[in-house]
Amino acid sequence: MLQHLLHKYYGIHVLNSRRMSVGVGGETYIVSCEEGNYIFKIVESDAMNHPELEGKICDFLINYSIPVPKYVKERDGNYVIVLEDGRVAHLQNLIEGMNYKIHTAPESIVHESAIYLGRIHKVLEEYEDLPIGIGKEFFQYMTPDQALNSYKQSLNLAQENNDMEVKKEIEYRIYLMEHFPDIHFDINELTYKNTHGDYTINQL
Repeated sequence: MLQHLLHKYYGIHVLNSRRMSVGVGGETYIVSCEEGNYIFKIVESDAMNHPELEGKICDFLINYSIPVPKYVKERDGNYVIVLEDGRVAHLQNLIEGMNYKIHTAPESIVHESAIYLGRIHKVLEEYEDLPIGIGKEFFQYMTPDQALNSYKQSLNLAQENNDMEVKKEIEYRIYLMEHFPDIHFDINELTYKNTHGDYTINQL
């Protein structure tokens, strides 16, 4: 499938590919091609995710020397392609580097990531307003009880698939959910920015 899609929309020739075992918000593949190495990501397009904007935002950040990937436009000049099942996908240049597991990154990188997050926040103040992804409606739906139920359903799937790594992660999240204090707040009192502030080491 990847070979066909990448040749059809981008005119590039796949040598080999592998699906990444971890990631957020879809299926992610590392693809080696005659033309170079890329990341190909298939994502859900919904009220919170706007993958069609990611390439434009990254191009904007590159102008401010923020080290983000360069998105590859398809033949018609778009940043995303629409698949037959309605999902969308995009292609970006692979940035070579090391992935650290959570809680294993050197302290210098932890500090550097905080600096980059601050720079991204500041630079994106100059960008046009983006759609609100996590707002009042999100918190009305994603209550602690609903999040806990969702994790328990995911745990059942992980057990059925005998995926011990995912099972361990979900069990840890359930443990956290069961120990959260009962906190209520007014979402309207929060400040909205053109990015989110919960970046972790596996997003850098």
